[in-house]
Amino acid sequence: MTDFAPLYVATPELLAHYGIKVSDVDPTADVLSSEPNVTELQLIAGRDGTRQPKIQTVALPRYTSDPNSLITMHAIESLG
Repeated sequence: MTDFAPLYVATPELLAHYGIKVSDVDPTADVLSSEPNVTELQLIAGRDGTRQPKIQTVALPRYTSDPNSLITMHAIESLG
């Protein structure tokens, strides 16, 4: 069974809300996450299949209703 979860976009405003500096984000990262084990995460890359995302660990909330993973503008631009 595959679980799906929406990812919120890591806009500069959202990053600032969580105290994350844009300059601390790896420009090649696809996902920012506070979850230590998201190795099974796959991003759907259109109809051509999937690719393993580059994940950067950041200090996002855990165990709350706030998002604990964000998709970066790099991923949005590269995936289309």
